[in-house]
Amino acid sequence: MSFLECLRRTSGRLGVLLALLGAAGCFRVNTPRAARVSLPPDAEPRQEYKSRLGNPAFYDEFGIRYRVLQTSKDFVQRGVASWYGHPFHGRATSTGETYDMYAMTAAHKTLPLPTYVRVTDLDTGNRVVVRVNDRGPFVEGRVIDLSYVAAVKLGIADRGIARVEVRALDPPAVDPPRMEGGGGAMRLWAGPASPRHRGPQPSASPLHPWFTTPAATPASHPPGPRW
Repeated sequence: MSFLECLRRTSGRLGVLLALLGAAGCFRVNTPRAARVSLPPDAEPRQEYKSRLGNPAFYDEFGIRYRVLQTSKDFVQRGVASWYGHPFHGRATSTGETYDMYAMTAAHKTLPLPTYVRVTDLDTGNRVVVRVNDRGPFVEGRVIDLSYVAAVKLGIADRGIARVEVRALDPPAVDPPRMEGGGGAMRLWAGPASPRHRGPQPSASPLHPWFTTPAATPASHPPGPRW
């Protein structure tokens, strides 16, 4: 059984969970590199159209105006990365796609959606490639929010946050075809197009006591910060 399959099927407190994973032969607790081998591959950059959702010229969130970049060409940024998982698993992202905490995706405040980026942990040198398809994190100092599995693969899920470099990869997304009859490319959403508001996230253990495979739920505002 792969490590990812174990993550999907197992729940319970951290100690019990680690014991079960070890008993199932999924990985050795003292060999995190072996555990990462069975995680999903990095996202593979490819040419895509910009999403018709989530790419307004600008949007406002928590009283701050964010201007969406026209292109990801030559984009490089350094700052703090965090990650998000349950209870957002199964809810709508800014592109209208369903968020999957086990897919190699991420959220960014201003990059065009979608954009493929390489995220490098500046302390360890570990790298992952993810597809940005959501907006956030709306926390001062944070530059990118990784999916849970991307954070595990990068090796930061246990820390919760890490200093990273975010580098956009080619090819950048291009404008979608114009609609017949004129009027330009259709853009339907004026805001960040994400149902979630993210509060501060303290460092967390790699497998939380709440960890389980949650059922998909309709997009809606969570009752409060996820931590």
